[in-house]
Amino acid sequence: MDGGIDKNQTIGDYVLILEALLPDAVGYYCVDRARTTFFSQPAAFPVDFSAAYEAAIRDILDSPAQASKLGRIKLDSATAILIPLERDQGKLLGVMTILLDPGSKRTWKQVSRLVRPAIRSLERELALRYRLVAAYKKLNVRSAEENLLHQVEKLVHLRRSCEDTLSHILLLCRKFLQVRGAALLVPEKHVRLFEGDTLSPVEARLLLSDMSEPTPFESYFHATRTFEGTTLDDVRVNTDKDVLALPVRHDRHEAVGLLALCGWENSDFSSRRRRRIARYVVAHIEDVIARDYDALTGLMSWQLFEAKLLEACAAEDGSAGTETFLFYCDIDQFHVVNETVGPDTADELLAEFARLLRDRMGRHLVSRINGDTFAALMLETNTDIARVQAEELSRCFSELERASGGQTLRPSVSIGIAPVTGQPATASAAIAPAQVACKAAKDRGRGRVECYQADDASIMQRLDDIQLVGHIRNAIDNCRVLIVAQPIVAFKGREDQHYFEVLVRLINTAGELVKPADFFSAAERYHLMEELDRLVIAETLNMLATRARGIEGLSLRIAINLSGQSLGSENFLSFVEEQITETGVPAEMLRFEITETVAVANLQRAQTFMQALKALGCNFSLDDFGTGLSSFAYLKMFPVDTLKIDGSFVQDIMTNDVSQSVVAAISEVARVMKLDTVAEYVEDEEAYNLLRDLGVTYGQGFMLGRPAPLDETLDSLISSIEAAQISA
Repeated sequence: MDGGIDKNQTIGDYVLILEALLPDAVGYYCVDRARTTFFSQPAAFPVDFSAAYEAAIRDILDSPAQASKLGRIKLDSATAILIPLERDQGKLLGVMTILLDPGSKRTWKQVSRLVRPAIRSLERELALRYRLVAAYKKLNVRSAEENLLHQVEKLVHLRRSCEDTLSHILLLCRKFLQVRGAALLVPEKHVRLFEGDTLSPVEARLLLSDMSEPTPFESYFHATRTFEGTTLDDVRVNTDKDVLALPVRHDRHEAVGLLALCGWENSDFSSRRRRRIARYVVAHIEDVIARDYDALTGLMSWQLFEAKLLEACAAEDGSAGTETFLFYCDIDQFHVVNETVGPDTADELLAEFARLLRDRMGRHLVSRINGDTFAALMLETNTDIARVQAEELSRCFSELERASGGQTLRPSVSIGIAPVTGQPATASAAIAPAQVACKAAKDRGRGRVECYQADDASIMQRLDDIQLVGHIRNAIDNCRVLIVAQPIVAFKGREDQHYFEVLVRLINTAGELVKPADFFSAAERYHLMEELDRLVIAETLNMLATRARGIEGLSLRIAINLSGQSLGSENFLSFVEEQITETGVPAEMLRFEITETVAVANLQRAQTFMQALKALGCNFSLDDFGTGLSSFAYLKMFPVDTLKIDGSFVQDIMTNDVSQSVVAAISEVARVMKLDTVAEYVEDEEAYNLLRDLGVTYGQGFMLGRPAPLDETLDSLISSIEAAQISA
């Protein structure tokens, strides 16, 4: 019976009745199903119970129906009458022993018949109290579970450092699950956390190695405490009673670590409930690790590194004569590595460079930016030491050889070094000097180290960019700019709506198209983006204006991209307003696309720009949505009508559960806020069907339509509408 019931008080009240019914009774003694005494009167019981008595108690607990046969035991100084205490549906609460004078001739049936009304009443009251306490306990358990899950969810979304978050999760487990200790071990990520009375680090590592055994890991594990003459593998602990250990997995597949919750003796949680909760906690631990550590290399994620970098920029200078230096490392011609040895071996090479970087940099922060680029933050050092460290890193990497098809590959890495100074607005601005120095290292032969120097013309203005800027300027001046339109297609209905995004292509002197990827970087670096945006807007509105009669009454929407340089310009808003007024193009037809990053970087100007054009009737899309740290928070800041889901989430949506979850979340938020959604890079039927089922409004990609010249697109649309009207 449950220890939370005040059984002594309850039974004591009924004993007064029993005493009146049985004047020859000399004592009362009660045990529960576990044969634990919970009532004795008198307290110091004067009777020595025999083995026969103990056996009878055990047999009656196993089968209450035997009480009539076994329930009268002759003791040395009394006669014991054993009465089962039953709950509803025949469940046993325990056994009451009534001790009679040694000379009493009463039989078990006589005593049972005499006390039955009082015993039945006692059973009902005990059963009621039992149910109340059980319900209260269940309520407490459920409340503790909900509190734990809520606190863990809240903690994960605070985006604190990985170790702080994981440590706090372990503390929450101890607090709400009533366990003595919690341990988390993920060796690849250098996570080694122990809270409370738990396993030792050695025990945890042996536990982790046990996951390779064929027996399901969650059913039991090796207890790693040492015993005299007993090997560790021989000792096993039941997870239901002592320790519950669950694997922490990489990408929900390979086990790379474990969570162990130790000491469940005093816990009210059932085995099933504790396993369910532990699996939920592990899922969040896996999300935190995936968020803050690169999956391939195990290095700190770029998002986390960005935060640390900006903290270093804002921090005061270290000791005299020292600075913080940033390394920007780019593996040379990595596309050749991929083609020569294959993607698997290339990934191994990336992982080896990551290990080398981590080992060489020691306590300093290291991260993988993306692909084949890495960053390291070297604290409290000077230029000479930083350069020696970088050159040693470059030399060691060049000694790693890879053989494939009779060829030997000797990799190299170019490293740019720059001091971290001032307080840049973004991490991109903070790494720019080191990035420029790295590109200079590549220009000068690769596999070398270059330090950023503001007075080095070859670093500040590389020849290839200068030449490309000349080509861009020449194309603008000579009207060699082509405006193309790519259709954006509704997943469900809206067949009468025509939606296009306009894009820009340059035409070189040979009459060939130059894609944006080949000139946007130089245009941005040398501040030509506003000029390109002006040209695109002017040309697009002129094409629409010259076809005003043909498109009148059509449900037509034209999306135009805007750059950060345009939003940052004081005169750009007035230019757009003038173009709309002069051409007479309906403002409702225009939808301007602004990337999430650009909008946040130019927060006040973006808000002013949007509000002014919204007043005219223009619409807005927030492009590349989902890639920022606080994407949903930005929705309160900008009056947008459409969210363009970043293509990185769409490209692998069929194979990546995280991408699928992100798209589903964006779609649901957009639905609630009555916003449209556009998925980029829709390239196959499976992705198309899944995006439609997730509630995404529109799709864009080569499968749905390739870019074509805007004037031809509009003329074809008008012709098809006119033909349909004639046939009708």
